[in-house]
Amino acid sequence: MVSRGIWVGRFHDFKSEKGTVKKATLCRIADVEYMTMKDGSKRKRSKRQILNEVERLWTQKYQELKQGASRGPHKNTRLKFSEAAQEFLDAKAKTRDQKTVNHYSDSCNQLIECLENDFNVHNPPRNFDTQFCDWLQKKGVSDASVNSRIRDVQACLNWLFKKKVIKTKYYLEKLRATDPTPGRFSGQQLLDMIDYMERRIYHPRDQKEYKLGVAMMRSFMMMRYTAMRAGEVRALPLTRIQDQLHIADVEEENYRVKGRQEAYLPILPELQTFLDNDLSAREPNEKWYLDNGRGGIHWSGVAEMGRPFKKMCDFLGIKGVKPLHGFRSTAISNLLDNGVSPRIVQKLARHTKIETTLSYHNDTNLQIAPQITGLI
Repeated sequence: MVSRGIWVGRFHDFKSEKGTVKKATLCRIADVEYMTMKDGSKRKRSKRQILNEVERLWTQKYQELKQGASRGPHKNTRLKFSEAAQEFLDAKAKTRDQKTVNHYSDSCNQLIECLENDFNVHNPPRNFDTQFCDWLQKKGVSDASVNSRIRDVQACLNWLFKKKVIKTKYYLEKLRATDPTPGRFSGQQLLDMIDYMERRIYHPRDQKEYKLGVAMMRSFMMMRYTAMRAGEVRALPLTRIQDQLHIADVEEENYRVKGRQEAYLPILPELQTFLDNDLSAREPNEKWYLDNGRGGIHWSGVAEMGRPFKKMCDFLGIKGVKPLHGFRSTAISNLLDNGVSPRIVQKLARHTKIETTLSYHNDTNLQIAPQITGLI
């Protein structure tokens, strides 16, 4: 049945805690109205296709409820944390990208390594969160990264409690870490980078260096003038560069948009001039903004993408700024410096919270500006 913009399944074989027919959310109506094609475009489903997709989701949820009922809540009193965590990871793999799932997995494995014991998930060691924090700090992990690992474990335990795998809800203590102001590049540093990349484009030692210079310049221009994340730029198909930039999931690359929300970003004049020249020189078989010339993406992942930029920063003596995220933070900071409304910048950066946007700048000098053109 449909209720408030969502499809809700009724499962008469199961009862809620109040003894009524079990109901469960299947999906949002908007999630099944369109299907994503191989080229990244969206196509509206027919009514029959929508009903088939909802039926598939209902069957999937039914099997999950059936499996849970056969196990029963809290029945396995000897359940190890690794086994319970695997259930959490399997569930997240259906809705989150592989990078996020791997991060969850690493955090859970590190907790087991820290405690030197795959403990009973119903009876964890006392103060295991404090032990975990201390263990990570001794390994030289930053406070922000320690809290990231704690949040992962907390998310796992919250899911296990929600699914009634465990009966106790745990609240893990995090460090009181101070988030540093994101680093940004100066105007001169940006000019030095352009000179560095242009030397590799116009005076390369070989074809490999030329292609690297081109890929770096494309990345640089897109991140500098849009505040896009590196992963978004890397997985950007050419078909999504039109009058605006369309940021959406890319199934072919197993890429999912952060926050699960698609977006359309404006193309500023400085970027438009670059794109006009760049796109007109593309080969017919190129599919990606960062294409390798053969229909594939130049870099296999974001980590590999960051290495040449790190090498460039080291060569230019630039320190204290993360090579890829630095372009995003610089774009956001420059907009705020030039008086653009924080709400506009938040929308451009696609931050969930306005506080995240304001963390890039001392907001005492912010002024309201009607547009962002030319300010980055």
